[in-house]
Amino acid sequence: MIYTIGLLLTPVYLVCLFISLKFLWGSEGKDERGRQISYMALLYSFPVFPIGYLLTESYHNYIQELSFETYRDCMLGARWLDFYCARRSYLCLEEENIKRESSH
Repeated sequence: MIYTIGLLLTPVYLVCLFISLKFLWGSEGKDERGRQISYMALLYSFPVFPIGYLLTESYHNYIQELSFETYRDCMLGARWLDFYCARRSYLCLEEENIKRESSH
Protein backbone atom coordinates (compact mmCIF):
# COMPACT_ATOMS: atom_id res chain seq x y z
CA MET A 1 0.00 0.00 0.00
CA ILE A 2 2.75 2.46 0.95
CA TYR A 3 4.55 1.71 -2.31
CA THR A 4 1.39 2.41 -4.30
CA ILE A 5 0.98 5.77 -2.56
CA GLY A 6 4.65 6.50 -3.24
CA LEU A 7 4.22 5.68 -6.92
CA LEU A 8 1.23 8.00 -7.12
CA LEU A 9 2.87 10.86 -5.22
CA THR A 10 6.26 10.77 -6.96
CA PRO A 11 5.04 12.44 -10.19
CA VAL A 12 3.21 15.08 -8.10
CA TYR A 13 6.42 15.69 -6.14
CA LEU A 14 8.47 16.05 -9.32
CA VAL A 15 5.97 18.50 -10.82
CA CYS A 16 5.97 20.53 -7.60
CA LEU A 17 9.76 20.56 -7.54
CA PHE A 18 9.90 21.63 -11.19
CA ILE A 19 7.41 24.49 -10.66
CA SER A 20 9.24 25.70 -7.56
CA LEU A 21 12.67 25.64 -9.21
CA LYS A 22 11.33 27.19 -12.41
CA PHE A 23 9.88 30.05 -10.42
CA LEU A 24 12.95 30.54 -8.22
CA TRP A 25 15.49 30.41 -11.07
CA GLY A 26 13.33 32.18 -13.64
CA SER A 27 12.96 35.88 -14.27
CA GLU A 28 9.91 36.05 -11.99
CA GLY A 29 11.88 34.95 -8.95
CA LYS A 30 14.61 37.53 -9.44
CA ASP A 31 12.59 40.74 -9.06
CA GLU A 32 11.24 42.14 -5.80
CA ARG A 33 7.70 40.86 -6.36
CA GLY A 34 9.05 37.35 -7.04
CA ARG A 35 11.18 37.43 -3.91
CA GLN A 36 8.15 38.43 -1.89
CA ILE A 37 6.10 35.57 -3.40
CA SER A 38 8.93 33.12 -2.65
CA TYR A 39 9.21 34.34 0.91
CA MET A 40 5.47 34.03 1.55
CA ALA A 41 5.19 30.62 -0.15
CA LEU A 42 8.04 29.20 1.89
CA LEU A 43 6.62 30.79 5.02
CA TYR A 44 3.30 28.99 4.43
CA SER A 45 4.90 25.63 3.67
CA PHE A 46 7.59 25.72 6.37
CA PRO A 47 5.52 24.25 9.26
CA VAL A 48 4.32 21.23 7.25
CA PHE A 49 7.39 19.05 7.76
CA PRO A 50 7.88 19.77 11.50
CA ILE A 51 4.18 19.12 12.14
CA GLY A 52 4.42 15.83 10.22
CA TYR A 53 7.49 14.90 12.24
CA LEU A 54 5.78 15.71 15.55
CA LEU A 55 2.67 13.75 14.61
CA THR A 56 4.75 10.74 13.56
CA GLU A 57 6.86 10.89 16.71
CA SER A 58 3.78 11.27 18.92
CA TYR A 59 2.13 8.30 17.25
CA HIS A 60 5.32 6.26 17.62
CA ASN A 61 5.79 7.15 21.29
CA TYR A 62 2.23 7.14 22.63
CA ILE A 63 0.02 5.00 20.41
CA GLN A 64 1.99 2.28 18.63
CA GLU A 65 5.61 1.72 17.71
CA LEU A 66 6.40 2.21 14.05
CA SER A 67 8.86 0.16 12.07
CA PHE A 68 11.77 1.92 10.45
CA GLU A 69 10.22 1.53 6.99
CA THR A 70 6.92 3.06 8.11
CA TYR A 71 8.71 5.90 9.86
CA ARG A 72 10.81 6.58 6.76
CA ASP A 73 7.71 6.54 4.55
CA CYS A 74 5.93 8.98 6.88
CA MET A 75 8.87 11.39 6.73
CA LEU A 76 8.99 11.09 2.94
CA GLY A 77 5.26 11.77 2.77
CA ALA A 78 5.70 14.85 4.97
CA ARG A 79 8.45 16.08 2.64
CA TRP A 80 6.26 15.53 -0.41
CA LEU A 81 3.41 17.34 1.27
CA ASP A 82 5.78 20.19 2.09
CA PHE A 83 6.73 20.61 -1.57
CA TYR A 84 3.09 20.37 -2.60
CA CYS A 85 2.13 23.14 -0.16
CA ALA A 86 4.98 25.30 -1.43
CA ARG A 87 3.87 24.81 -5.04
CA ARG A 88 0.25 25.62 -4.24
CA SER A 89 1.41 28.70 -2.37
CA TYR A 90 3.52 29.85 -5.33
CA LEU A 91 0.61 29.43 -7.71
CA CYS A 92 -1.98 31.07 -5.43
CA LEU A 93 0.24 34.01 -4.49
CA GLU A 94 1.29 34.57 -8.08
CA GLU A 95 -2.34 34.52 -9.20
CA GLU A 96 -3.29 36.91 -6.39
CA ASN A 97 -0.54 39.36 -7.40
CA ILE A 98 -1.62 39.23 -11.04
CA LYS A 99 -5.22 40.03 -10.05
CA ARG A 100 -4.06 42.82 -7.75
CA GLU A 101 -1.88 44.41 -10.46
CA SER A 102 -4.61 44.19 -13.10
CA SER A 103 -7.13 45.91 -10.82
CA HIS A 104 -4.88 48.96 -10.28
